[in-house]
Amino acid sequence: MSDVLSIGKRSKGRKLSAGSSDTNTLANLTPDQIAEFKEAFDLFDVNQSGTIGFEELQTCMVSMGFNPNPEDIRKMIAEVDETGTGDLDFNEFCTLMARRMADDDDDDEVIAKQFEIFDRDNDGFVGPVEMYVVFQELGAELTLDEIDEIIRKGDVDGDGRLGFDDFARIMKEITNEDTIP
Repeated sequence: MSDVLSIGKRSKGRKLSAGSSDTNTLANLTPDQIAEFKEAFDLFDVNQSGTIGFEELQTCMVSMGFNPNPEDIRKMIAEVDETGTGDLDFNEFCTLMARRMADDDDDDEVIAKQFEIFDRDNDGFVGPVEMYVVFQELGAELTLDEIDEIIRKGDVDGDGRLGFDDFARIMKEITNEDTIP
């Protein structure tokens, strides 16, 4: 259950810096980061081709809290697509994700973007139906009972939904502990 929630988090012990070279990208990543990228790659490689195409990458980036437009997606693919196929293999995907991590040092901004994805009706709260819909779109087959459990664990005021502070606390705990509180 925490696997899907953790896709947008950053692993502890991050070794990347903005100056990392692409040739050493995998060498600069921690084992936790590589495992996290592999999990995300496998989740979004919907057709199990061993590559991620344009639409799969767009879905992946949105789920990770980024909001790239189609032209940005094409540019990202072109920057790391060593084979020129228009699809990314796992190494190319790692290079891309490492660059995105190096460019994005504001955890609160990422969490805010993720909250916007889940807050589908823009009322400032994430309820069980909204969370269920987003997880379904991401390919996570969570039950409503599992969704209720996530919300119950994070819902400090007991109103059955997550405000931004509740959501941010859960995401930060996942980042720090790799589990839902």
